[in-house]
Amino acid sequence: MARKPCLRIVGLSRTERSLLASILRGHGFEVMEADAPSSCEVPTLEPCNILTARQVQVLRALRRYGSREMTARALGIALKTVDAHLEHIYKRAGVRTRIEALCWACRRGLLDEDRSGCEASGSRPKASPEALA
Repeated sequence: MARKPCLRIVGLSRTERSLLASILRGHGFEVMEADAPSSCEVPTLEPCNILTARQVQVLRALRRYGSREMTARALGIALKTVDAHLEHIYKRAGVRTRIEALCWACRRGLLDEDRSGCEASGSRPKASPEALA
């Protein structure tokens, strides 16, 4: 017996996910929960504009500066604001950690530099070696 193709749906409300999942199951697909471990190689269905521009900016700063604290300083926002953005990113992307979020964004080309936002200001804090560890 052939194995059913498997998909994961992220970035939609619970109601939208449930509706799409029932349609896909009707067509012979197995649908994983959005928060299933991302270590498995399962294709993911997601809207193309899953993150806001500010959330992408937070991810770019996180990659550049290496820590939540340095990201907050670089963007001129509170650490709690960075954490709130990260929580929304995790939920929308279906990931659980900063590393997973950065890998997810990198695979989608979201981390390509565009010389806008905090990087254009010219005043960048330097990341310490321990912040990058």
